[in-house]
Amino acid sequence: MFIMQTCPMAVIYCTLTTVKTQATSSVYLCVRIFSLFLSVLAVCYGTSNGLTRMSYHVTQHYESLRRRYSGCTFVHGNLEITHLTSEDGFNFDLSFLATIRMVTGYVLMILNTVDVVPLTELVYVRGDSVYEHNKESYVFFMALNYVPKGIHMPALKGKISFILDVSSTL
Repeated sequence: MFIMQTCPMAVIYCTLTTVKTQATSSVYLCVRIFSLFLSVLAVCYGTSNGLTRMSYHVTQHYESLRRRYSGCTFVHGNLEITHLTSEDGFNFDLSFLATIRMVTGYVLMILNTVDVVPLTELVYVRGDSVYEHNKESYVFFMALNYVPKGIHMPALKGKISFILDVSSTL
């Protein structure tokens, strides 16, 4: 027996037997169930830019993030929200993040000035890849953000270890 875990809300069990035809049908059934499960997810691909600042204007960067994650429930890779700071007082609406339920990599939020971070549906950050900072590895890294209305993550499960540096605000 092997277990294919795709998301905290669904664990698919598949049993392999010694008879070749039965094993083949068991694997087929497992793959069929798995593909049906994925069809209800809105999968989008994350990024691996880290702290690299995009060369285009901040509003273009915001629109790129909004297009990438709008309606997304499953981020394959890393969720990186960085450098959303506007000199002209523009308020970046991150409500498009509210539908994300799972991230397979890490979550990085740094150098942002936003009213609120609504990760209200985020249940699981798997950590297949980690963010490296000062020879430490992080699955969830938030720093140098100004978020007066807070970071909302009521559905997140498990323990989260983090460092809070209140002296470093924008």
